Amino acid sequence: MAEGKCSICPKPLDRKSGRYCARHLTIMRLRKKPKGATGELPGAIAWLYSNEPFESTHGKQPGTVKALKEANEKRKCESK
Repeated sequence: MAEGKCSICPKPLDRKSGRYCARHLTIMRLRKKPKGATGELPGAIAWLYSNEPFESTHGKQPGTVKALKEANEKRKCESK
């Protein structure tokens, strides 16, 4: 890592990581399920055979949706 190389392979580090190359950074990020997600992660074997869709609830809380609608309406009124 001190040489600027991935800790798993000899490729150079990704600009967004201090430990992994672009490929391994993507692999590590895909290992974790997003918070509040329901269903299997896309690409998993169980996901291929299940009828339940994968949905993340990130940013979909009722307060967030309401605040976005109010902000959009306020913007529309101000622009007229």
